Amino acid sequence: MPDISLHKNQAQHNIDFLNSFFKSFQYNDWTITVSFYAAIHLVEAVIAHFGSKGAELLVGPEKKIIFHSADIEILHARGDKKTYHQLRGLIVQYNFPVICTEYKFLSDNSHTSRYKNFNISKDYADKAVTRCLKKVVEWANQQGEFAINFNI
Repeated sequence: MPDISLHKNQAQHNIDFLNSFFKSFQYNDWTITVSFYAAIHLVEAVIAHFGSKGAELLVGPEKKIIFHSADIEILHARGDKKTYHQLRGLIVQYNFPVICTEYKFLSDNSHTSRYKNFNISKDYADKAVTRCLKKVVEWANQQGEFAINFNI
């Protein structure tokens, strides 16, 4: 897995891209998807940040402990049938509950907009950015002092 700065830079890149089209509300499916992938990179940066300090994170009620996001690959290779997104969602749920609702909204609606319903409302797109992604950015900035610029 990439290091902290690579995740931070990719999150900022995704947010900058989002800023280029979000307010037009013409690409609401992409608004939600790009918001979710920015959130993924922010979570990964925080996981890497904690891992660099030797912190342990729990993966689900099974209390599996990881030290770095790369450990998700180890769990997957050992036969855990969950997808990487599902495993990361468990990491958020059990370790970062303050953003769990927002992260789940982005995850669920990103999946819906990619595979089930391409007609995403303006309200959902707006909520994805101005409430959910904004909260994840603010949280990540507090956790790792990443200074992600969220000027949307």
